[in-house]
Amino acid sequence: MLTHVPARARGLAAKEQLRALLGSGDVTFQPAGHDRYGRTLARVYAGKVDVGQQLIREGHALPYIPGPTPSMIVERRARSEGLGKRQDGVLGFGLSDSGRPVEARVAPS
Repeated sequence: MLTHVPARARGLAAKEQLRALLGSGDVTFQPAGHDRYGRTLARVYAGKVDVGQQLIREGHALPYIPGPTPSMIVERRARSEGLGKRQDGVLGFGLSDSGRPVEARVAPS
């Protein structure tokens, strides 16, 4: 049976599992490239266990997927359509039900 677990509880469980994994053996890392901001990506091992892969297998983490995030894609598309300029009451942008960027405006007072 599936039940809803609050985000805070999931986060605390992930933190405890990470703590346990890191305490289970010598911690080493192997550089694996850079992300879109130039930060070093690395695989972290506790003994022979790949910590990231173990957290993913247990449902405590998601895999890193290189490339733009969905919000970055929406932002680029909205800006190309002239949205999100924060002028004339425009607060920003979001997605319509059809997936098209739309402006969010303040109601006139």
